[in-house]
Amino acid sequence: MAATTRVIAGGEAVKGAGKSQKSRRLLALNSFTTGVLTVHFQQLEKEKQDWGDAYQDHGLEFCWEDGRPIYPDTITEEFNKIVDFLRLPKIRFHDVRHIYATI
Repeated sequence: MAATTRVIAGGEAVKGAGKSQKSRRLLALNSFTTGVLTVHFQQLEKEKQDWGDAYQDHGLEFCWEDGRPIYPDTITEEFNKIVDFLRLPKIRFHDVRHIYATI
């Protein structure tokens, strides 16, 4: 099982196993989403090449352009800024996958 980053008490980001193997599910992605992910992974490879030896490879698919891990609260903060900007109803970032699945 791949490691996942999570925040624990004290604001420290740690890697852990996350949920159990039984909690894993296949997720069907539409062609738009797979296209966006394909472009993202191509960009990730370009960033690795551009940074060369200075790239900090932590094996992450979503990270800063130099490979450093993104602190989980940063993603939540950016998500909330977008929600506010678009004047959408507030939902927890964690619930996006559930909302997306029902749309």
